[in-house]
Amino acid sequence: MNLTDIQIKVQAAQEHCWDSEVLLGELADHYHGKFEMTFEHQMTGIARHEFLSKIGVPTKFQGHEFFDKLLPHTQMMVVQDAVRGKRDKPVLARWFGDDLRAVVSGDYTCVPHTSVIDVLTRFPDFEVKNFYPDVFTADTKTMHVRLTTPTKHQLNGGGDVGFTMIHVVNSEIGRGSLIVDAGIWREVCTNGLLARVGGTLLLKERHLYHDPDDLMEVFGSAVEQAEEVALEFLEKLRLARRTDVPVEHILGRLPSEKMRNQVRERLEGSTLFDVYNAITNAAQERVFTAQVQWEQWARSLLDEDWTEHVHEVGEMCTACGRTF
Repeated sequence: MNLTDIQIKVQAAQEHCWDSEVLLGELADHYHGKFEMTFEHQMTGIARHEFLSKIGVPTKFQGHEFFDKLLPHTQMMVVQDAVRGKRDKPVLARWFGDDLRAVVSGDYTCVPHTSVIDVLTRFPDFEVKNFYPDVFTADTKTMHVRLTTPTKHQLNGGGDVGFTMIHVVNSEIGRGSLIVDAGIWREVCTNGLLARVGGTLLLKERHLYHDPDDLMEVFGSAVEQAEEVALEFLEKLRLARRTDVPVEHILGRLPSEKMRNQVRERLEGSTLFDVYNAITNAAQERVFTAQVQWEQWARSLLDEDWTEHVHEVGEMCTACGRTF
């Protein structure tokens, strides 16, 4: 898939999206319990959480342990009681067709997905590697695009080469900022190795709208920084190859036994790079959003202080007999 294909897909999805200013009291009157509003309209879990929060229902009461166990009629009574005194407060309702996908503040603005893709098409040398989601729905929280620049890097001997990677994340429903990350895209195993671009605060501001020219300037700056971050990242990877680490101690920090076993199956040694590579490789079997979380966790390992575990070039490890 190229950027033109993505542009067509995003524009098609945008035709189903529309906004309307409504009063909290109007939403409360149409609330029929859980995710139902009327027979024509449904609300996503995000929209429901935002609506209940805006009328004052604490987050801790919104989940399955309390609110969802109430009968629809009782939920409606709780909502009507909570909205008293706030009925005339205007909010922005964001729709996808007939489904309510978000309830945000009246002054909410964002960078539309279409604007992001339009700017990316101005970088003709970029190559698309990942795009998520495959299908846009009312429940779509964020859009992810991974692209590579023409800059090639040699990661190791042989065919282990990579390219500077740009990872763009955007939300239209108040679930995060427009963010640009950077890293290395490895051709040998297509592991996305993420490293956060530093200093791009404009791209991390929530709900900040840029006109196309401003957005182009910001992206251009982020791309330049991405190239710098990629070089720094390569140095960390090279050092990781000479860093012998307590593997089981690291694996013990993983959140589940299933995850630990998946990483163990892919381990080829005991260096920090081996652990890192196994985690990012196992991440490929996850859904894309979970894959990104795994990669970010693996990336954080490289930022830890492993100084006492680093071997000099040519030094032999007394434990495993390996020469670094």
